[in-house]
Amino acid sequence: MPNTLIRTYRDLWNGFQRYQLWHHLAASEIKLRYRQTLIGPLWFPLSILIFSGGLSLVFAEFFDQRFERYFPYVALGLTVWGLMSRIIVESCRAFTAYGGIIHQIKAPLSIHIYRLIYRNLLIFLHEFSVVYVLIAILQGGIDFVGILYFAAGIALLLLNGFCIAIIFAIICARFRDLTHIVDLTMRFMFFMTPVFWLLGKNTWRDQLTYFNPLFHALEITRGSLLDIETTSDSWLIMLASLAVLFPVALGLFWRYRRLVPMWI
Repeated sequence: MPNTLIRTYRDLWNGFQRYQLWHHLAASEIKLRYRQTLIGPLWFPLSILIFSGGLSLVFAEFFDQRFERYFPYVALGLTVWGLMSRIIVESCRAFTAYGGIIHQIKAPLSIHIYRLIYRNLLIFLHEFSVVYVLIAILQGGIDFVGILYFAAGIALLLLNGFCIAIIFAIICARFRDLTHIVDLTMRFMFFMTPVFWLLGKNTWRDQLTYFNPLFHALEITRGSLLDIETTSDSWLIMLASLAVLFPVALGLFWRYRRLVPMWI
């Protein structure tokens, strides 16, 4: 048992050290996706802007909000939601989609988790850089303190996402049906999480939202930039989530890491 635990830690550490490999894999996937397109990865922020602009035009009046105040709320919500959703959904295929590489190349299994997190971080940065320029224009300036809190929130979100990716990648490698269940669940959670709708009416949905960890991930990121009143509860819940997810992810990776190549 001690030897296998040491090999588990070594896999995670060696995978982290081979950052050039997972950087190359992540960048290559993005380039391949937008090969021979005119604006390339700029389609990421453009799609966010078009979708959030459409939602803002439709729902700003419905929620009794000014467009210049509601648009940043929706745009940042969709940007952060996209990061969370992609990590969770794609983690189910983190190993199964690269079965050929796993069987043919001797490399730490954790590389595929790092690749997934890093690729989605690159996509997020593409989206956020353009979205925040427009938000800063609408708000009349840049909130540097808010950016620091936002960066801390994204870091905490990614740490939770890393643990979730390990858990789902292993479980979905063994039980393929779970991939579709996770995908459907995230579609449902999009409407149950205040990505574009507003809290404050104290309805049953507002009360239920407090138990939604995806809401707290939005609170510590979007709320930091938009001067939305947030409580320390969201930070504590995300830290508590990490404290629970990390040992679970480590235990699964230690127990089933050697079985993954056989499952895929």
